[in-house]
Amino acid sequence: KINLFFLTFFFIWKIKYAPGTLASFFACLLFLFLEKNFSYSFIFIITLIIFIFSFISINYSADYFKTDDPQEIVIDEVLGQILVLLAIPIYETLYPLPIIYYCAGSFFLFRLFDIWKPYPVSYADENIKGALGIMLDDIFAGIVTATSFQGDASLLTGLPAGLGTALSTNQDSPLNKIYFTDEILSIGAVLP
Repeated sequence: KINLFFLTFFFIWKIKYAPGTLASFFACLLFLFLEKNFSYSFIFIITLIIFIFSFISINYSADYFKTDDPQEIVIDEVLGQILVLLAIPIYETLYPLPIIYYCAGSFFLFRLFDIWKPYPVSYADENIKGALGIMLDDIFAGIVTATSFQGDASLLTGLPAGLGTALSTNQDSPLNKIYFTDEILSIGAVLP
C-alpha cells in the first residue's frame, strides 16, 4: 500500500483526466515550497533518493499493474519535473526573472516533451522496459526540457539589458552569437 501511495503520488492517478499533468503541476508547487525552505543541493539529494526508492518500488509493485508503463504511476513525472526545476539557478544566471516564470515555462515544456516524446525520450519509452524504462523516459524529458531554455530574455520589452544568446540553434547562423549590450532593448530592436 505504501508503495502504491508513493508511486501514484498520493493517489493522484485516481483523478481520471491527465494524472501525469496534475502530478507535474503539483511537483511545481512542491518545488516552490522546498525551494523556499531548503537548498538546491538538499532538494537534489532528496530527488535522487526518491528516484532510487521509486525504482525499487516499481519493481516490487509490477504485478499490481497490467501494462508496461502504467498511467497510474506518476512519480516519474514528478521526478522529471523537479529535475527541470533544479536547473533554475543556471537560468537565473542567464536571465534573471521571478522563479514563477521558470516554473510555468518548465511545466509547459516538460509536459510537451513528455507527451510528444522527441528523441531520446522516445527511445527510452519504446526500448527500455521495466522500472528503468518507466523512469527514464520522464528523466530524459526533464533533461530535454532543461536544455531547451534558450533565447534572449532581453528581447522582451522593458527587461534589463545584459548578456544574451541568440535565438538560433544552428551553429553556422550569425544569430548564434553571444553579445552584451548596456541598453534596454525593445521588441524589434537591432544591436549596433
